[in-house]
Amino acid sequence: MQTIRWYYLLQVLGSRPQTVLKLKHELEQLRIYVGVKTIQRDLNCLESIFMGIYSERSERQVYWYLDNSLPENIAQLKLKSQWKSKVTSAGRVSSNESNYKKVA
Repeated sequence: MQTIRWYYLLQVLGSRPQTVLKLKHELEQLRIYVGVKTIQRDLNCLESIFMGIYSERSERQVYWYLDNSLPENIAQLKLKSQWKSKVTSAGRVSSNESNYKKVA
């Protein structure tokens, strides 16, 4: 379920900065019902793994967005350098990374 949620989260994220509440509403339109904390955890995880996913704090809100230069096909997202060495040919993260079992 997490992989599917990440896929749709990346689809609704877009290049225009959005709050977690806005993203939650967008996911609900796709019939994906999750809490705000789950979305925050997912976004933090995605930001740590892939290049081009950003957060920006303004006053009391955190806004999330994708870089304009990212490919339209999310399958072409690039891993951050610290993750490249940890992914095996099977698409699994090495066993010392217990928080992220599968990235591909």
